[in-house]
Amino acid sequence: MAHMSTHAITNTTNAQDTQPSDGNDLLTLAEVRQYCRIGKTTLWRWMNQHGLRVIQIEGFKRVKRRDLNTFLDRHQKDWPATGSVA
Repeated sequence: MAHMSTHAITNTTNAQDTQPSDGNDLLTLAEVRQYCRIGKTTLWRWMNQHGLRVIQIEGFKRVKRRDLNTFLDRHQKDWPATGSVA
């Protein structure tokens, strides 16, 4: 699993949006891949083997921001604090 920030993903797509995210906003699969810096195969594995929840609306797959944050928290690995990162 790729190293990811422990910070929850927040809504940064529209700076003029004054409504705080309640976690129910929807992300495209491309947005999930971009945020997590993963490829299509890894995202497929997360959805089909590791339980990342995906909803389908009129044929389009989406991930609730809250579900992605929950998934990342549940599957986060603690990286060793010692040593340097190359």
